Amino acid sequence: KLCTTHDASLLVGLSNSFADFIVSPLAAFFIRSSANLACSSEYFASILSDREKMRAGSFHFKKNKKRFIIGRGILRIILGFYLDIKPELLEFLYGPYGKPQLNEKNYNETIQFNLTHSHELALCAFTRGRRLGIDLEYITNIPDLKVITTHIFSRRENKKFKKIPKNKKLNAFLKCWTVKEAYSKAIGTGLTELYKQFNLSFSLKISTSKRKIKKYIKKTSNWSLMSFAPLPDYTASLVVEGQDWYLSQFQFKLEK
Repeated sequence: KLCTTHDASLLVGLSNSFADFIVSPLAAFFIRSSANLACSSEYFASILSDREKMRAGSFHFKKNKKRFIIGRGILRIILGFYLDIKPELLEFLYGPYGKPQLNEKNYNETIQFNLTHSHELALCAFTRGRRLGIDLEYITNIPDLKVITTHIFSRRENKKFKKIPKNKKLNAFLKCWTVKEAYSKAIGTGLTELYKQFNLSFSLKISTSKRKIKKYIKKTSNWSLMSFAPLPDYTASLVVEGQDWYLSQFQFKLEK
């Protein structure tokens, strides 16, 4: 149960099976932002890099700034716990589109990670030796849905999307959107460069089963995806390189 303690005991709020992360190919942490906001962010801000602090300062709304600080702080705490390094000493490299990754020259482990936020929830996924991307969306009305789909869906997808009943369009769109965002985050490239390379099936079910992504994306290597609902009114997708992985899930709680 976490709040203002400043050492590895911050992790006591995790499941007792946190050791599974040491051996499991992939782990995901669920972070409830609503609980985060009730907790002081001073410690989390103190362990961020100058670049992260500048990013935090760019948010217009205080609520979004605090969520970013706590999300990045928790990311550093988990990585630091695993690598046995103080979280403030972790060094990140950034891709051309801003995706952070560990500077592997400084560590013996090849940990990959990805973080996503939406509304009152954040998800953080970790794996070793393989690329991954995760995206989360809160299910709420999107007024310009028709305009958006025209820009980000392939011609085949738009044709299929028009046939979907009106009351199912939002969920279908968000499933497709999260897969595309997760894949673009996994390979560290821009969204607009990839969106129309996909031909996703809108029949993808929300489940914890994996499926190969090769048949959906042109010229891909061996990728797999999982679409799931971490909480009611949320949808998420996880795209991971390779097939030989399973998912361990933990909840990271912050309390007063």
